[in-house]
Amino acid sequence: MIIFGTRNKAISQETFQGKCIHCGQLSTVQFVVVQRYAHVFWIPFFPIGKKGVSVCSHCKQTLTVKEFNDEYREFYNQVKQNRRPPVYMYSGLILLGLLITAAVITGKKDQARLREQVAHPQAGDVYSIEEAPERFTLYKVTDVSKDSVYVLYHMLETNKKSGLKNLKSQDLYDSEKQAFSISEIESMHKDGKLIAVD
Repeated sequence: MIIFGTRNKAISQETFQGKCIHCGQLSTVQFVVVQRYAHVFWIPFFPIGKKGVSVCSHCKQTLTVKEFNDEYREFYNQVKQNRRPPVYMYSGLILLGLLITAAVITGKKDQARLREQVAHPQAGDVYSIEEAPERFTLYKVTDVSKDSVYVLYHMLETNKKSGLKNLKSQDLYDSEKQAFSISEIESMHKDGKLIAVD
């Protein structure tokens, strides 16, 4: 369940030096700028607009922007323009950006590591192979020569990539070695058939 919605936060409060339009007292009217923002799990994601109110500390009259006279509206607009949303109201977007950046960097590192493992196979490597759509299995490297890789085929298959974890826990490999050239292994990786090396 995702909890999301909007919230309000007062970001500015300024005293109007003129008279209250209700009681006539000087410097008793406070203008409050309220910033609305969207949140997900109470983490602010981005601001979505401002609203304001005026409150007289003497007569307690409270007005919304729609009820302001021209003098009030002009003062309120000056206060509103001079106050930008706090940076923390973009926390969700910043966090999301950092997570995406981290995922991209991690993905690139994983791909670089996989390319290195494919180019330099070692005995004991286990290749995760997609032989066909919904057909996954494992190849276990037993020997490596100058230009060839010798593997044992796993005797079981799975129809899901996630099922490979279960296959890895079962040491059920054929006893007959199969040979591939290193260029064939690299082609399998480029074609997306060799999807991981452990």
